[in-house]
Amino acid sequence: MKKIILVITLLICFGLPSTSDAFRYGSKLIQEGEYTFEVFEKCGEPIHKELIQLGIKHPKIEHWVYEQNGWFYLLI
Repeated sequence: MKKIILVITLLICFGLPSTSDAFRYGSKLIQEGEYTFEVFEKCGEPIHKELIQLGIKHPKIEHWVYEQNGWFYLLI
């Protein structure tokens, strides 16, 4: 019984994907809260930019999309 509980605990701890406030783009690390000019210096021009406004009273948000090795990253 203790082995089953241990296995279940290990699966929960290591089997679930973890959330991160950063991602790696090539050899560069992009962290949450970086300024757009820092991201631009590290990653270059995104493959797509989109300016979105969710409502009249909300500020405009710019989405930047990058592609690396078949994976797409959306930066807000």
